[in-house]
Amino acid sequence: MAPTPVGILAVGNLEYRLPRELLRAEVELIRALGVEFICITCVGRDIALAVIRAKHKGTTIAVGAK
Repeated sequence: MAPTPVGILAVGNLEYRLPRELLRAEVELIRALGVEFICITCVGRDIALAVIRAKHKGTTIAVGAK
């Protein structure tokens, strides 16, 4: 599991092809819009889906499979 919301984009691409600063800027832009990222979490083990849905207006779960 990658400790970043962009996952494989950050760990699977070379820096010169996809600059990390660009990725960080994009993530911060999305955060500024009010999105909360929760990384390295197993839904059902670390937190219940019902808890996530109760706390947030909308939820997207990304599997993170490489």
